[in-house]
Amino acid sequence: MQNLMFTGEQPFDTMTNTMRPEDAVRWFGIAPPDLSLISRSRGTDYIYTFLRSFYEEPSSPTGVDNLLLPNTAMPQVLWELQGVNRAVFEVDEAHGGQEVFRGFEQVIPGELTAQQYDRVVRDIVNFLDYIGDPTQLARGALGVRVIAFLLVFLVIAYLLKQQIWKDVR
Repeated sequence: MQNLMFTGEQPFDTMTNTMRPEDAVRWFGIAPPDLSLISRSRGTDYIYTFLRSFYEEPSSPTGVDNLLLPNTAMPQVLWELQGVNRAVFEVDEAHGGQEVFRGFEQVIPGELTAQQYDRVVRDIVNFLDYIGDPTQLARGALGVRVIAFLLVFLVIAYLLKQQIWKDVR
């Protein structure tokens, strides 16, 4: 706890963002998404796919774009680990001549292999899921106790109903 908790006294204290919104707008054109909040609304699979879907796009202000969230303001912060990829699109006549994504082509290799990068992204996504809702585990444990209480109360209420209504029948 001494070496890992820099935000406060409790494990469920949230982290604060040090990037000012006006700086983000000046640097990226719009504030990048807060992935810890997105993990709560869209789930961890969405963030995992988002972090693996960056590709080189010279016309973008950040130099990259994302397949999952086109025109995203977030730069590819893990490019040194993953490398730089180029998206390969093909025209699909079966879908009315639309461009269809076919895969990634690596332009610059990263420091990690594809499997190692997947593990790093999985760990980051798990951390973002935790930091987005640090009291989730405590709420889950409380939920089990509440359900157990309600079941016990249901049994007591049913027995009381039987006792009260036995004279009416």
